[in-house]
Amino acid sequence: MKRLLTTTAALIAFAGFGSAGAADLPVKAPPMAPMMAPAYSWTGFYIGASLGGEWETIDGSFVFPPPATWSVGNSRGLWDAHAGAQYQWNMAVLGIEGNFVGLFNNGGGSDTCHPAASCAPGATMQANLVDNIWTVGGRLGAALNAWMPYLAGGYASTRVDNNFITAGGANTSQSTHNGWYLGVGVDWQAMVTPSGALVVGVEYRHYDFESATVVPTIVGTGAPNPFNTWTLKPQADTVELRLSWLFK
Repeated sequence: MKRLLTTTAALIAFAGFGSAGAADLPVKAPPMAPMMAPAYSWTGFYIGASLGGEWETIDGSFVFPPPATWSVGNSRGLWDAHAGAQYQWNMAVLGIEGNFVGLFNNGGGSDTCHPAASCAPGATMQANLVDNIWTVGGRLGAALNAWMPYLAGGYASTRVDNNFITAGGANTSQSTHNGWYLGVGVDWQAMVTPSGALVVGVEYRHYDFESATVVPTIVGTGAPNPFNTWTLKPQADTVELRLSWLFK
């Protein structure tokens, strides 16, 4: 009986020591939650600006004989202001965007008549797009996390200055040309915040404008000269580096 009481007391003492010792042991901290990657959503409204280059070609021809044609090429810098809205369904991103493309200078190229015998000796043609291009169109993109390659296309409008200069004087015209554009680009969300994202992108566009037949005026008098009526058709290509803010 004495041995049983001794053994029971020892077990009780050991159990009490174990509980106290366990309470004194340091508690292991819970594992830290992994840092979440930014949520790359392409849905929202955006505004932005661009810088880039523009290359244009203006083809012309006289309506009345003697037949003559010309093609004036020109290149210059551009700036752009754009605004748009888009919505993401799974990986597909559908949007609409408007652009004002400003051209840095009005300096145009020049050409001679082809064949040269159709015009007076020394006659030249000077032409350029005037100031700007307006556009509105759609965008279709593929959301690849922070990246979005896309296609773009829609309506475009511009104006053309054309001058026919000879030793005896000059004729001039300014015409409006509507048309379309197609483009391809890629955007990248360079910085993501709870309110939006900074988007950097690059885009190429080709513009094709309709032909317009114009009666020029005589420089100095402003009188129309229907004998020199001409038809003009402009085209252009642009490459832009874009910077936008996407509001989410």
